[in-house]
Amino acid sequence: VRSRRQRQMCIRDSLTCLPTLVLLLLIEFAIRIHKFGFDAAISPAIMNSLFGKPEYFQKSKFPEIVYELRPNLNTIFAKVPFRTNKFGMRDKDFSKSKPETIIRYACVGDSLTMGRGVKLSGVFHTRLEDRMNHEMKPKKFEFLNFGVGGYDLRQYIGVIKEKVLKFDPDYIICLLYTSPSPRDRG
Repeated sequence: VRSRRQRQMCIRDSLTCLPTLVLLLLIEFAIRIHKFGFDAAISPAIMNSLFGKPEYFQKSKFPEIVYELRPNLNTIFAKVPFRTNKFGMRDKDFSKSKPETIIRYACVGDSLTMGRGVKLSGVFHTRLEDRMNHEMKPKKFEFLNFGVGGYDLRQYIGVIKEKVLKFDPDYIICLLYTSPSPRDRG
């Protein structure tokens, strides 16, 4: 049983921490507004789409891959329409077997490759495929997007070994991203 003095001390300590807690919440809200806009900062649905809810991902049957995008998604992710094909790739539909007339590229990477926060039409592999098909006729090109947000080099290797090679690509593009050191930022 707590004494009256212990309860008073507990209340005092709690009240002392309250301004710090309020300040931290205000800072969090300000960062969200600055980074994602006011609508996203006050919308739980948009904030969940920004940070990725579990329904976007599933456990991979391949231990080195760990997780992957769910197939056949049609939702909003990072404030843009987000769709995956039947293979669980953020890409349009295509056949697993490569037509003889196609030059096929497989793009492996993290959220930059996946196109987090970018409409599919603006993701680099889509734009490159469109441009090469337009400028290099009569050749035909396909760029398959195997990128998933949060992947690291170990997962890239797993994706190449367990998934990419089954699509018979002519070329594999592995996109490595590292953030610049504070010294390089300027």
